[in-house]
Amino acid sequence: MSISSAEYIHQEKLLLEQMFNFMPIHVFLIDDKRNIHFCNHYFQRCFCKEKKFCPKGLMGFQAINCTATKTILNQITATKKGDFCLIQGQKYLIKVQSLEGRIPLNMYILQETSQLENQLLKNSNLSQSSHHSSFQYPQFKSQSPHCSSSPPINSSMKTKSEKVQSIIKLAQRVAKSDIKILIQGETGVGKEVLARLIYENSDRNKKPFVKVNCGAITESLLESELFGYENGAFTGAKKQGKKGLFEQANKGTLFLDEIGELPMQLQVKLLRVLQENEIVRVGGENVIKVDVRIIAATNRNLKEEVDKGRFRMDLFYRLNVVPIIIPPLRDRKEDIKYLTSIFTKKYNSKYEENKQITNEAMNMLLDYHWPGNVRELENFIERCIITTQNNEIKVQHVIKYFNEMGQNFNSLYEENTLKKPLKDSLEDLEKTILMQAIEKYDSLLEMSQILKIDPTTVSRKLKKYGIVY
Repeated sequence: MSISSAEYIHQEKLLLEQMFNFMPIHVFLIDDKRNIHFCNHYFQRCFCKEKKFCPKGLMGFQAINCTATKTILNQITATKKGDFCLIQGQKYLIKVQSLEGRIPLNMYILQETSQLENQLLKNSNLSQSSHHSSFQYPQFKSQSPHCSSSPPINSSMKTKSEKVQSIIKLAQRVAKSDIKILIQGETGVGKEVLARLIYENSDRNKKPFVKVNCGAITESLLESELFGYENGAFTGAKKQGKKGLFEQANKGTLFLDEIGELPMQLQVKLLRVLQENEIVRVGGENVIKVDVRIIAATNRNLKEEVDKGRFRMDLFYRLNVVPIIIPPLRDRKEDIKYLTSIFTKKYNSKYEENKQITNEAMNMLLDYHWPGNVRELENFIERCIITTQNNEIKVQHVIKYFNEMGQNFNSLYEENTLKKPLKDSLEDLEKTILMQAIEKYDSLLEMSQILKIDPTTVSRKLKKYGIVY
């Protein structure tokens, strides 16, 4: 093979790799032993627990390989092509393509259903707006898939938690000013919902609300997304240039989601915007004044990131004028029951069903740690409304979900028992065994034979724990 041919192939591979990394979807290549040979940046950020350089990887990719958790790979590969899969509380559409070669591989493509729904809503909004001459912000038609300007979600926070209610009151108080707000909390707690609530209670609520996920765009593209670019700024740039998100959000609100993922180089430029209220487009020289209210959010502890040198201290204090920390769902158990009721009604109505969750299953949900928080709970309820064959969501459905999430039911039980008196723990164990028995056996006689106790004792204990048989 000639040198020029080798260089040509190398450039083709680099182009293909860059294309994968630019896509706002999860892409990875895997062999029959479930070894990952390539994954794009989007997949790495969400699912990789360990990353390492792989300079001589299969297919010649000079990429970063990773080790995803066994549980996640099992979930993905067990899903049929075209089906949906629930991973870490988020629902994904799974696509699979077999690749023939020296080593047979499968290419998996995962797309968040929320992206699909938002795009459908966006297309619907644009279609409707074309019939009205008063459409206010035509520039948003060409926005990045990582950004949005129309509220696709209900911005009312439903809660019974006193902690969250006090957070909502604080958010409503500060909404009328332009003070900068930093919302912190785990994935799925409702950071964007709170940001939209602040926006809707502000004096800027008639102007744009623009969201950008700082972790979903490659560093090379994020600068031009935020600040825009001039004609000829780089290969492939539009001749007329493009407004960045700061210009698009002018007089409105810019929501910087996952601000902790912002590269250090762009942290410096963002700091300048916050100090001077002006931007310079990529490839340009003219200073453009902007009037934008900033709300930032992160699932990281930014103070720790500052201490580790991964986030600028001056930017942190610029953003952290009003810190708001949303507690995880496991720390507000009153909301688990309340939100379960709301989501059950919502999806019963949507799918024309009449399903309810049993008390026993509800008690198990209260003990689960919900790493995906409110988003995970909602997705779980929607899944149960669709997939359960009778009108009850039972213990067996919850246990199945726990196992799929990599949460062993026995380990969850053991963790909770250590926090209770021995008498309570023994009663919990007895109740759990009875609940599992009524799911598996058809009669009291069968249950009594398996448990080696009298049928009347089984009946009495069921009544004691309020278990309906």
